[in-house]
Amino acid sequence: MAEPARTRYLWMVVGLVMTVAYTWVFSPSRAVLDYELESGMISREGVISPVEFEVPVTGEELEARRSAAADGVPVYLRYDESVWPRLERRMEQELQPLLAGSGDDSTYARGMLRELGSMYDRGVVSMDSIRLIYPGEIAILSRDSTEGSERSLGELGVRTLAEARSRLLRLLTERGPVPVSDSAAIWILVPNVRIDRVRRDERVEAEMALVSVVDTMIRAGDTLVRPGGTVTATTLRYLAALRDSESTWLQERSHAYVAGRILLILLLLTIAAIYVHDQMPEAWGSSSQALVLSTAWLLSFLATGLAWVILRNVYDVSFASFVVFGAVLTSIFFHPRHGLVLSAIFAMAVAANQPHPYTGGLVIFAQGSLASYAMKDVRRRSSTTRSIVFSSFGGLAAFLVMVLLGRSFGGPSWGTSVIELAVSPILGIGAAHALIASFESVFRVSTTLAIGEASDRQNPLLLELGRKAMGTWQHSQAVADLAAEAARAIGADSQLAEAGGLYHDIGKVLKPSHFIENVRLMGEDRKDPHDELTPLQSARTIISHVADGVRLARQHRIPAPIIDIIQQSHGTTTARYFLQKAQREAMKPDDVDPADFTYDGPAPQTREAAIVLLADYVESAVKALTSPTAETIEETVRSVIEDRDDEGQFDECSITRADLKTIEETFVQVLLSRHHERVRGYPGPGDVDSQHS
Repeated sequence: MAEPARTRYLWMVVGLVMTVAYTWVFSPSRAVLDYELESGMISREGVISPVEFEVPVTGEELEARRSAAADGVPVYLRYDESVWPRLERRMEQELQPLLAGSGDDSTYARGMLRELGSMYDRGVVSMDSIRLIYPGEIAILSRDSTEGSERSLGELGVRTLAEARSRLLRLLTERGPVPVSDSAAIWILVPNVRIDRVRRDERVEAEMALVSVVDTMIRAGDTLVRPGGTVTATTLRYLAALRDSESTWLQERSHAYVAGRILLILLLLTIAAIYVHDQMPEAWGSSSQALVLSTAWLLSFLATGLAWVILRNVYDVSFASFVVFGAVLTSIFFHPRHGLVLSAIFAMAVAANQPHPYTGGLVIFAQGSLASYAMKDVRRRSSTTRSIVFSSFGGLAAFLVMVLLGRSFGGPSWGTSVIELAVSPILGIGAAHALIASFESVFRVSTTLAIGEASDRQNPLLLELGRKAMGTWQHSQAVADLAAEAARAIGADSQLAEAGGLYHDIGKVLKPSHFIENVRLMGEDRKDPHDELTPLQSARTIISHVADGVRLARQHRIPAPIIDIIQQSHGTTTARYFLQKAQREAMKPDDVDPADFTYDGPAPQTREAAIVLLADYVESAVKALTSPTAETIEETVRSVIEDRDDEGQFDECSITRADLKTIEETFVQVLLSRHHERVRGYPGPGDVDSQHS
């Protein structure tokens, strides 16, 4: 599988792993907010609700509301037609003496029964029974299966049981002293309008179900306690409701919460991918660099999540984060500005899972960006200390700003926050430095420090090249200077390009006499060893210096990016001089296979490798000019770049047409500034890449 395709699959896997890791580590079962406040305490920071929640009414208030709802339900009454006939028969028995007496007594007694019957026809109700369950005056009377409307008791026209008994007593006393039997008749009377408890209980239950159990609705962002405000009993009740409601909210919306976090991380990963694709093309197209970048930030995610899991068992809000780990490694292996941008994306992802996103996001971004900036020159001994100091004070400053703005609420004490903000950069940056060597070894990438050390021209391998192959060493230094300037002009890694230029021909140290730049320095009478070799043997000897250089570099532990440039420094070009010589000497030129005279490659995979390849051929071609002028130098540089482009040497790296134009202009400017005597009688531009390179 080609490198670009392999890298695309790698980024897909990285995205999946980071999504799963993020979702798993920052799980929804986070600690519910717990504010350690007491009634009467002054809250310096204040308290702001992070979510919307309901404050329930107290138990006593709820009972009062339910009682009021029940009292508001009218009493349901039902007329019983069977009551008066029974009463009438019993009254006749009690009034038998009167009914059996003289005609006047009998007539009077029957008049009493008619009057009582008329009263019962309108209805008689026991107010004592009503008052046991209902204090109001509204009633609904059902009669003959017909339910009446809500009316006051007075409007119904019913009489109370007390009124019926009082009336009967007056009627009896009008005829003289009331006999015992007649007084007993008074207590025989019972109501014929009874309370319909079933209907009323149903209505009461319905009304009580409508009683709101919510005292107050608090929205996210509402101030529960102002900064400097006093904590009251009401505040504590609100906070208790916040704890209960957040726990319930997390349980009820756990699936939605997980889906939201997945969408969030996918969105942020998309933003990060777009940035890496556009601004970090080498990391996007190289599997080794992609692994470095993704591993650094994945470990940052996991370390931060693990810290929160541990610390939330002690207190609920933590500012500890390991953003500095990913930021510092990004700065060291890539560029500080990349660490700054990715720190911002990391801060948004992590802070979104905190109940204090404003404070957490600003603190994390400040720590990561400042750590990345302070580590811009890893070669300085003070960079580590400076990075820790900048990160710690940056996080503390961000936290203080949010406290002064009243946006930091609850959480741990000031002392705990200060300790977290001071210790987490030490742990994160320390871990990053401890793992630099491991990253270089495992992922075959190197820091600017390692590349800088290898670029030291007092390096033993380079010194050996200078002693055994002075011509190659002079050429390599010229190539390194050209490559560094061109890389700087297009925003590539100038240090890596310079190192690649110094080492690109390091394999020639094994057979220096086979390369013309060294033969010239050995004297005019020195015999060319290629005179005794066939063109194919000469070509294979020339081409083998690439593999020899890779082997030597590995033996001397030269950083992997430099080794890659050595291997790609000639791409898939041909040893044209010896190919043409073989064709001239062959009986049938078409039988000569160009593949036998072609470098193994691969073609340049990075901009730095492409620049070194161009610098190599340009420097050789210009040196071969007999009388170099500004016009011939410009024409030669342009011709070399166009030839290599036509051969497809830049098809596998991210170099652009605009980059090639800038490189051309830079090469011309540097070459014109050189004032040294050109070597005469050197092979022409069309042959130089075969014999010297």
